[in-house]
Amino acid sequence: MVKVDVIVNYFVALAVPRIVFVILKMTKEFGGGPAINSSLKDISFRYGMEEGIGVLIFLGILLYNLSNRLVHKYYSDKIKKERKENKLLTNEILKQINMYPISKPLKQKLISAYILQTYY
Repeated sequence: MVKVDVIVNYFVALAVPRIVFVILKMTKEFGGGPAINSSLKDISFRYGMEEGIGVLIFLGILLYNLSNRLVHKYYSDKIKKERKENKLLTNEILKQINMYPISKPLKQKLISAYILQTYY
């Protein structure tokens, strides 16, 4: 079963650089190879095509990490909200975290962050 956080992270990491490239390519008045070459050169701030590819890869990695942090923040805020609204105990919160459709590493992060937050 594919988890929600994995889908969001990979979608953001792959789709946003692609959208940036397509938008830059569409702004060129010519098409085909020259548009691709010119777009990659524009992305690299006029250094070259190879650097443009590097910028797109760096953008993908950066967005992957950013979306990973945002998904973690979303679920930790959701846990805090549920605890305040429903006045849940620690065991109930841990059961709730295990029911979320997220990956195991994120569940472990949320559980450890919650336990550290409650006991320290």
